[in-house]
Amino acid sequence: MVGGGCQNADRFFSEVCLTSCLTCTPIYSIVVADTRDEDWEELTDELDQRDAPTMWPVLAAIAVVVILLGVVFIYQWTRPFSDRVGPDDEVRIAVNNHYTAQNALNYQSFSAWTCAAKTPPREEFLKKNQASRDANGKIVIHEGGIADVAINGDKANAVVTWRYEKKPDQPTTTPTTLVRQGDQWKVC
Repeated sequence: MVGGGCQNADRFFSEVCLTSCLTCTPIYSIVVADTRDEDWEELTDELDQRDAPTMWPVLAAIAVVVILLGVVFIYQWTRPFSDRVGPDDEVRIAVNNHYTAQNALNYQSFSAWTCAAKTPPREEFLKKNQASRDANGKIVIHEGGIADVAINGDKANAVVTWRYEKKPDQPTTTPTTLVRQGDQWKVC
């Protein structure tokens, strides 16, 4: 290179040299600019890699939640049914099974959920319930329809609100008494 101030221009890409050498300014300014852009990109890439959030904390949190839900599910699934049901629920189950057997015209199940004093003979049960079912449809008990359960020793009371399928606007409320026979509640 020719010129007094530019003799070190090819060794040093400094602004001092570039400002003192008019003939080489465009070439060296491009080289300096390219070098600075590359350095800046490398620096930002390095900073991005250092500060970039990793997915490990999120994945670890998800794994912990999945494991906890799995433990709770397995615990609930393997516990005996009797441990998961309280006394009030046992009464509700007995009432529900009584009405379900009545709807299904299942005398054997009906007599299993009804005390012996209130269980009619088989023919009478079938005739009476078939006629009612043909005229009115099945008995429907909505969720919460077995309410006000009160247990006193081996006796329980509940209020059952039900309706017939064919008469949805005519609900009936029936006070129901149950007795415990052995380990099972029966509608009486």
